[in-house]
This record gives sequence, C-alpha cells and structure tokens, in this order.
Amino acid sequence: MIGVGVNGLTACKPSRGNQFEDGIKLGDDGLLALTSDSNSTISRLSLSWAGYGYLDIPVWLITAGVLLLLLPVVYTIYDKFCKSETINPEGKSLSNTIVVLYLMFGLVWALVGFLWIFGTQNQEECNQESGTYKFAFASLIILNALMDIYICIKISVVLYWALLTEET
Repeated sequence: MIGVGVNGLTACKPSRGNQFEDGIKLGDDGLLALTSDSNSTISRLSLSWAGYGYLDIPVWLITAGVLLLLLPVVYTIYDKFCKSETINPEGKSLSNTIVVLYLMFGLVWALVGFLWIFGTQNQEECNQESGTYKFAFASLIILNALMDIYICIKISVVLYWALLTEET
C-alpha cells in the first residue's frame, strides 16, 4: 500500500504541469497566481488544499499502509498488557487507550477512504481507470470485509458467552 501510494504521488499529478484551472497557475514561490486575459495583473493567493485534490488516494494509501505496519505493535500491546492481570492499573489503562485509539483511527480512516476514493469521478488523473485507484478501491473493499468479519466474530463470541453465563 505504501509503495503504490508513493508511486501515486507522482502518477496522479495533473498532466497540465502546474496549471490547476483556467487562469490559476502555481508560481515558483509556491503561491497561486490568478491571471486574467483582459488585463495583465497577477494576484497572489496562498496555496490551499483545493489544488491538491489529486493527492487524496495516495495519501490514503500511505496512511493505511502505515496503520497496517503498526498492527503487530498494537496487537502486542493488547496481548501483553490489556489482557494481563498482573500489570498495574495505570499501565493497563494506557495500553487500553492506545489500542482503542488505534482502532478508532483505523475506523475513521476507512470512512475517509470511502469519501476520498468514491469522490474521484471528476478527476483527470487517478480516476477509475488508473491503477492507483483500482488498488485503493480493492484495498478499501478488502479492509471493509476484514473489519466486518472481525466484528461478526466478536459479536458471536460475546453473545455465546452471554448465553453461556445465563444458563449457569
């Protein structure tokens, strides 16, 4: 994911060079220059995220890849500290917080992925025909399926234990 995302940073760049829209050009100083054909005045604006919409999919892929690389670390924290009864309460609370924040950030990042990936219909680069888009789309669907399976298993285990404890 990280490799495709880094490749997408260059592959998804607008082919128009530094021209974003008609009359808007990125200057050498990193500022947007508005030009008008009717007169020769140039206005300077600060560069905003609006001109970098083509980075949505590569940034999502890179961040999701980093989250996946952190998964073994977070699972180790969960396994060694969250489940342990011998750890002090502060350490257990900290490890629980780390695990919950990781899971919440992963969920939010999946939702952001749905918004960014499905919102690329009007882009010239990294649209539905590009390899970066197809990889991001497949990754998002696989991630969603894995999360759904995990949630179903957890719900089944909780229901099983709830029914088991009810009988005794």
